[in-house]
Amino acid sequence: MIPAVGGPARRVTFHSAQDIPNSFTPDGERILFSSRRLDSAAAAIGSLRMAELYSIPTTGGRPRQELSTQAEYASYNPEGSQLAFHDYKGIEDRWRKHHTSSVTRDIWLRDPKTGKQTRLTEFAGEDRNPVWSADGTKIYYLSEEGGTFNVWQMNPENPVERTQLTHHKTHPVRFLSIAKDGTLAYGYNGEIWSKPQGEPSKRVGVDVVADQRSNDARREVRSSGASTYAVSPNEEEVAIIVRGEVFVTSVEFSTTKRITNTPEQERTVSWGEDGRSLYYDSERNGSWNLYKSTISREEDESFADAAVVAEDALLVTDDETFQPLVSPDGKKLAYLKNRDEIMVMDLETKKSSTVIPRRKNHSYADGDIEYAWSPDSRWLTATYHGHQLWTPEVAAVKLRVVFHVCQTV
Repeated sequence: MIPAVGGPARRVTFHSAQDIPNSFTPDGERILFSSRRLDSAAAAIGSLRMAELYSIPTTGGRPRQELSTQAEYASYNPEGSQLAFHDYKGIEDRWRKHHTSSVTRDIWLRDPKTGKQTRLTEFAGEDRNPVWSADGTKIYYLSEEGGTFNVWQMNPENPVERTQLTHHKTHPVRFLSIAKDGTLAYGYNGEIWSKPQGEPSKRVGVDVVADQRSNDARREVRSSGASTYAVSPNEEEVAIIVRGEVFVTSVEFSTTKRITNTPEQERTVSWGEDGRSLYYDSERNGSWNLYKSTISREEDESFADAAVVAEDALLVTDDETFQPLVSPDGKKLAYLKNRDEIMVMDLETKKSSTVIPRRKNHSYADGDIEYAWSPDSRWLTATYHGHQLWTPEVAAVKLRVVFHVCQTV
């Protein structure tokens, strides 16, 4: 619990299970929340989201189970005589769009006194996130019945009487809530929108103004958090990715230098053969591309002690290009194009050729396609789906003297 105007938070639940708040009871005395507390681990059906519905006094104390079945976005009507919620029938990504199956959510109504439950929606797709009008005569909810998620209105006494209130396209409407005066609020395309009663929807202007509260630079000592690393050819330095930035640290003196300083993410780093250049990918301007940083001054022998490090864009296109790996002789660079096509670039001419085409690969998540150079830089081994999808194999690709012709064995 936290005051609406801000202030210290007060803990209400103390169970080891995950507790997700839904709403307050109409009198403001209790909090409805979802939690998987009573079922055994075997009853989770693969997900901790298969939770029961509970309530607890706002002052804390003993919780009470309201429903033993899954109920999300549960809320009572103003009189407390009806409980509206959407069900959760099975494991499905809550952000999936245009989904029709037996596990899509529906809006339900429950009579707390009799225990009778009535399904209000029959649409084969998603109906979710019900909220009550202030007088309790209507339920507003989100539905894909019109093609994409928008706000709908229904009469709970006659659910066939339903009307689409908003008509956003392209992106789904999310996170519906309602104020006491009937104003609806929701999220659309990363922004907050509101819809007063009887008026069209409008985007809410948000101004965030703040003074500088800290120094531009700070010294941090980190003992964990590195996502990727690469050892220099002379084994005297290690390049690491920490919090999406490239750093190089000296093995002997523990001197660390920051190589990149961008708001975007860098993810994979590889050393050049001379130990004076680094190759990495970076997600800039909405696209993954390849970059190179080099020690500028000849008198500087290492990145960790370099006074000046210069960065150049190595490959910037509309394609997604990432996961660079330099050959041992420093003449070629392997990388992924659009997540499933393995390419090799001649670092002198900057020309690239396909080594394994995308029809021979399938990437389910970044990082699940691997490749490695032979010590003589004449072969590239890689995982690929040579004969059947989901059955990865290993390909050995020999790079001929004529660079643009490759042979797979």
